[in-house]
Amino acid sequence: MNDIELLPGFLADDSDRTQALQRARGNPVDPVTPSPGVRVRLCDLATPSEVSDDAEQWCKKYGWCGNRRRREVEEQLKLQYYFGGQAVYLLDTADGPIVIPIAEHEQNTPDLRYVLLKDEERPRACLTVPPRWRDTVGEILS
Repeated sequence: MNDIELLPGFLADDSDRTQALQRARGNPVDPVTPSPGVRVRLCDLATPSEVSDDAEQWCKKYGWCGNRRRREVEEQLKLQYYFGGQAVYLLDTADGPIVIPIAEHEQNTPDLRYVLLKDEERPRACLTVPPRWRDTVGEILS
């Protein structure tokens, strides 16, 4: 290969993904330099005090108790706080959710799932757009 920068997690000899990346960028012959496919472990992000406060309020309001349930609520609220309104792939792992943000200019890329995700990740990944943090306007799709 000709010094192609690969997304994190891609192997240099993984020609299928490299070819998919080249096709997705519209340049199947020349090498390309993709934007980095950032992977963020949700638990590695700082938990703002307002997220903790909201999580506590939600747990009290609905009678949810226990550390596991509170952590789940905090994860959902952190997802909204940091990535609300942005398309992301959400990958559930034993260490907690991993978020793979999709840049706006990449959203219409053909085969993006094959470009950003490893083979073993694709069945577990979910494309989603989390609601914006403390959004008071809901969407009604018809």
